Amino acid sequence: MTEQTRPDPDKGEPSLAQAKSPAQQLLLLDEAFKALLPDTMLAEACQVMRLHKEELVVYADNDAIAGRLRVIAHGILSALSKQGYVAKTIRIKVNLRTAARKP
Repeated sequence: MTEQTRPDPDKGEPSLAQAKSPAQQLLLLDEAFKALLPDTMLAEACQVMRLHKEELVVYADNDAIAGRLRVIAHGILSALSKQGYVAKTIRIKVNLRTAARKP
């Protein structure tokens, strides 16, 4: 992950700087992303996979979820930027393994 502006740890906000491992950093980013989504069903059907070179990669469980995420992507990137997660682009992919397992 690239070096980024961090939320203020004095305010009790989780930050990437406080995380000890890349996995913990990714979990914090995933939580921040999902907190910005309009409903829990949407949040449960996607997962942040990485943030690299200012590109956020998100996996969606199916095409419908991917489509909804694409519609709100710009607003999500803007809100994440205000929290210190710098991403200029978002790539939303359908996770075919997840889609195949769900009824």
